[in-house]
Amino acid sequence: MEEVRQQVIGLLKKKLGKPVDPSDSFADLQLDSLAMAELAYEIEQALGIRTDEEVLDCTTVEEFIQYAVRLKARQAPGASFSQP
Repeated sequence: MEEVRQQVIGLLKKKLGKPVDPSDSFADLQLDSLAMAELAYEIEQALGIRTDEEVLDCTTVEEFIQYAVRLKARQAPGASFSQP
C-alpha cells in the first residue's frame, strides 16, 4: 500500500506543483474530470493496473489511494477475481 500511496501523492505533487495530503479533496485541489482522467491514466501506467468508472467515485486523495490498492490486489497475477 505504501508504494501506491507514494506513487499517487508523487504524481499529484508533480502535476499540481505543491504538497498534497491524503485528506485533501480533489475539489479543494481543483482537479476537474479531465485532470482525474489524466491521473487515472498515469496511475495505470505506473502500477500496471486498469481503472474503471469507479474511479469517478473517489472524492479525496485517500479514497483514490484505497481504490488503486484494491485494483492492484485484484489485478495482481494469480489473484482471485472473486473479491468485491
